[in-house]
Amino acid sequence: MKAHLPGGADAEKERARAARLGIAVLVFLFVFTHRGILGQNDLSRFVAVESLALRGVFYIDDSPWARRMAERDGGRYYLLNDMVYNRRDGHFYSSKPPVLTVILAGVLQPLRLLGARLEFTGPGAAQPAFLLTWLVIGSVTAYAFHAFRRAVGGFIQGAAGDLVTILTLGGTLFLSYSVTMNHHTPTAALVLVSFFMLGMDRGARQVPARKAAVAGLLMGLATVVDVGPGFIFSVFFALYIVFYLHSLFGLACFGLASLPPLGLHCLVQYETFGTILPVQMLAGAKDYAGSYWHAPLEPDNWVIPRSRYWLLTLASMRGLFVLSPILIVGLAGLIDQIGEQTAGEPAAPGRAPRPAYGALTVLAAVAFLFVYYSFIAETNFCGSCFGMRWYIGFMPLLAFYAARQYALRRGEARFRKVFYLLGLISVAYALIGMQAPWVLMEENPHPAAQCLRILRGF
Repeated sequence: MKAHLPGGADAEKERARAARLGIAVLVFLFVFTHRGILGQNDLSRFVAVESLALRGVFYIDDSPWARRMAERDGGRYYLLNDMVYNRRDGHFYSSKPPVLTVILAGVLQPLRLLGARLEFTGPGAAQPAFLLTWLVIGSVTAYAFHAFRRAVGGFIQGAAGDLVTILTLGGTLFLSYSVTMNHHTPTAALVLVSFFMLGMDRGARQVPARKAAVAGLLMGLATVVDVGPGFIFSVFFALYIVFYLHSLFGLACFGLASLPPLGLHCLVQYETFGTILPVQMLAGAKDYAGSYWHAPLEPDNWVIPRSRYWLLTLASMRGLFVLSPILIVGLAGLIDQIGEQTAGEPAAPGRAPRPAYGALTVLAAVAFLFVYYSFIAETNFCGSCFGMRWYIGFMPLLAFYAARQYALRRGEARFRKVFYLLGLISVAYALIGMQAPWVLMEENPHPAAQCLRILRGF
């Protein structure tokens, strides 16, 4: 299927619709963004932001959260799980990568200078937590919806384009986690926008240097915000530039533009830990007296055979295709896009667009991440949370190929019915996930989540 890009007045209408949808999402998130701290993951980030914004230091020793202890099974453990000890200076730090912390603290500075109370301890934490989450996470998510809708406008116009965007991108955990502080949704948004910047959605043969540079900057930031999907997609996008675009200049623009966020990460990490490696790669960082990781609770103490764990990440009560079944259509669309020029269409001559290469790049990166998270990472289903949040990094891309598949097959009545049904189920679970994103799936109180216990699988 070739996208039929609207031109003239129609193009203006599509851009206006995309802008309106982005604004609507931003307003929606303003209403539903959580107030306060929900779990260990966002707690660790807020503690780090508070230390940097209010005290000007990265270590978190002075936070009341870093000193609280919990007693269980005859032992005393720090209440804050996501905390590491730095033997170089004897201080405790958040285990979260530092660049997003710097950005968040920077957003708070103007408010702090105006006299706002910005502590993340006690009942007063609700307001700054809400504001910071909405201003940063919410705005990035809203822009991702805007960019997604603009791309979808190339093959589905009008209200149908709005609906398909909501049923696909809105039917994923990308939406669920956009109402809470996290690093998955901004990374996924950066990957998605870079994908469009490089013209991978339409197989563009030439990419302006400016767009290649913007994509590089975004992917450099994605790498230091969430090293898993950020780094892997950066590598595969660079390979795409080399082997499909055949542009060493484009690669240079992409690579050089990625240096500022990478440089900031390296500077902070080296000054703090004496290495540029992320905290997660430092041996012994969580091995200290009173560490939660000496006696972890479920799900961090689950040991599930790899032979079935990989399948459970896809098809269980927390599986990718159970909570977001619209992505089944996305995977089918991705595979169809790859097969078009090897089966359905003859290879285009010369420098004609061949979007199959963009799809192949996405599939390779998704497969790499799937193998890592299923066969190498811990078998804890990403901790106490809703669904497989580690897969959020590639969910928007699969959502795009679901939208493309709809455009290709919407003339088939049976396909439309299945698409709408899967989309509605996906949006329903995305909204349910918004209510309690940092709660263990087995403890999620919503009946639609509890009915999935039959699919627990272990």
